[in-house]
Amino acid sequence: MSHVFVAYNVENAAFAADLTRQIEDAGFPVWTDDRHLREDEQWREAIDQAIRDAFALVLVLSPESTASELVKYKWMFALGVGVQVILVIVEQTELHPRLQTLPALNFDGDKSPWGKLIRQVQRAHDKTRVSPFARPGQPDRSRARHSPPPDRRPSGSLLERIRRNQEENTDGAPGEQPTTEHPNSIDASQPNAVERLIKALEDGNRDARVAAARKLSEMNDRTAVPGLMKMLRDDDWRVREAAAQALGKMQVAAAVMALLETLRYGRPGPFGGGNHTAITSAICDIGPAAVPVLVDALSDDDWRIRLHATDVLGQIGGEGAVPALVGGLRDPEKRVRWRAAEALGDLGSVEAVPDLIDILRDSSPEVQIAAAWALGRVRHADAISGLIHLLDNRDWRVRWAAAEALWETGEIAIPPLLDILRERRPGPARSAAIRALAEIGAPAVPPLIELLTSDRWDHRCVAVDALGTMGDAAVPALVETLTEANWQVCWAAAETLEQIGTPAALRAVKGWRENLPPGEAEHSQAEHNVENDEHNSVAEDDPDHDEM
Repeated sequence: MSHVFVAYNVENAAFAADLTRQIEDAGFPVWTDDRHLREDEQWREAIDQAIRDAFALVLVLSPESTASELVKYKWMFALGVGVQVILVIVEQTELHPRLQTLPALNFDGDKSPWGKLIRQVQRAHDKTRVSPFARPGQPDRSRARHSPPPDRRPSGSLLERIRRNQEENTDGAPGEQPTTEHPNSIDASQPNAVERLIKALEDGNRDARVAAARKLSEMNDRTAVPGLMKMLRDDDWRVREAAAQALGKMQVAAAVMALLETLRYGRPGPFGGGNHTAITSAICDIGPAAVPVLVDALSDDDWRIRLHATDVLGQIGGEGAVPALVGGLRDPEKRVRWRAAEALGDLGSVEAVPDLIDILRDSSPEVQIAAAWALGRVRHADAISGLIHLLDNRDWRVRWAAAEALWETGEIAIPPLLDILRERRPGPARSAAIRALAEIGAPAVPPLIELLTSDRWDHRCVAVDALGTMGDAAVPALVETLTEANWQVCWAAAETLEQIGTPAALRAVKGWRENLPPGEAEHSQAEHNVENDEHNSVAEDDPDHDEM
């Protein structure tokens, strides 16, 4: 089974030509009446044989094709011989009862789901092969590799058995002699160089196939695209990567869906060889032309396709990427929502802020974390309220992400963070707010010093905690506070400086203590100890007091 048979009525010839180009650009040969049927040929026998040799029949449906007896004969014959029929609706029409049970792709609208069509063609192609990665024209050895020896009794030393197994089962090993001329010996200036290199893509030697793909990418000849697309299904990850890099360099937008399929299969090479980076980079190299295909892929039935499309859209960006990624925030798969939020953060999308705020309430902590991180990258004032609410979350990872987003937002987050300290919120929220203020740094020092002068001891205590966490940035303001007339404020500032513990801070505390009147020092210390006991008792009652 070697091709896709396209059945259509003459009224849909223009659409069929576009459909044929899309399928061929994806690396699959196409058989149509107008291109393959000869005038002197018995048409029924030729069509029957072409359908038998096909691995899929794509049926273009419209009122005209539904009424055509010839089109009806083609798809009924295909069903009769076991060929998969893929329905493509270009104009709404009443379906035959035999077709109503088959999935259909609707092209009668604003969207053209070419990606889904190529996906269905790919699936039909894979069903006809024992291994979806076996190369065309090469025997499938996937079962032989795991078959026991006929006599089930291995003979010879271990080294001999390994060597014999490699000789029997290795397909296209580096040391195997090329079955065609080696691509490196082909002069690119020769008229038939491209045809010879395309032929080398089918070589049994892995290195020859890799070299052919790389040389074709340098020549940038579009006639090599179908051959390179086939190599994306090669059994060797090195060949798949070389083909992907060539298609990316040639900026073949029709290859995007096939590249996403390669990512979906996720077959890295042995011993850690091969990864998603080369395939993803190839799609990014295609650039803005890849965006419409990626946007279409976000509605694919397979969450893995949607996931990889989301990742790449976040790297490419461009017109149409942000609305599509915002739609991804409502995907049923949490991993897609998570990656969509991260992608919007990478793009710094201000228009996505309301949607990112909405998913701060997502049921998945991972999605909440990603949304908080994205909002921290955008640094928008509207997000502060939602991030503050997350500081009460039961999951410490979510609280940490919210605190980080708030300190990334900067000075505009200081007032609501101080409100948390004043309101005696539960320990985790208070600890997260303190950490956020500490990371904001110098701009948060003056309002914390003001909180240090509060009449309420609990306000002074949390101010001490926050200023102590800041370290050196708070020292000058605290030293100046030691001159306040209120002894409680002075003691709080002294305690904070001792907590910071730098030489300058300790010298300032020592000088302040030496200047205290003898009687006042002991009295103030006693009252300050009472305050500390009250603060500690509150902390003991709140088991999460020091938890982030």
